[in-house]
Amino acid sequence: MKMFGRKRAGIPASLYFLFDGAVPLEDGDGVKVGDAFTHAIGYSALGHVFVVNESSMEFGVYYPFKAASKNYGSFDSVQAFQAAVLEDEGFRVFVLEPDLQAQVVGRLGQLGDGEVFYPVPYPFVGGSGEPQTYDKGKFWTFLQVVDAMQG
Repeated sequence: MKMFGRKRAGIPASLYFLFDGAVPLEDGDGVKVGDAFTHAIGYSALGHVFVVNESSMEFGVYYPFKAASKNYGSFDSVQAFQAAVLEDEGFRVFVLEPDLQAQVVGRLGQLGDGEVFYPVPYPFVGGSGEPQTYDKGKFWTFLQVVDAMQG
């Protein structure tokens, strides 16, 4: 797995992670991200899932707390999607939230392999999403729990 981010004082070591190869969503422990996408290509440190439809090469982001995906369009490769979307300054600030992550890392430490940060309780059941409410746990388990809670 490739890790991406800026390792500086107060900045998380990795804002997002890309898998070495696309993971078929049916292998993702039953997590549903909608019908438009077939594979996961990575995830953010806050639990967003980066997805692709390998037939159309359309890429998107699944937002677990909203139970919704956003299609960012077709790209020639994962690297092209990464450059255009994941490295876009607006995306980094508003989705990857490095300032929030820096506060959480300061309290909980860096993520371990396959982990994400998440607020407790989840926002869709009344959680505030404030930095002091975050915990960390395994990525696929987090997605399963959120999926089950949302029905």
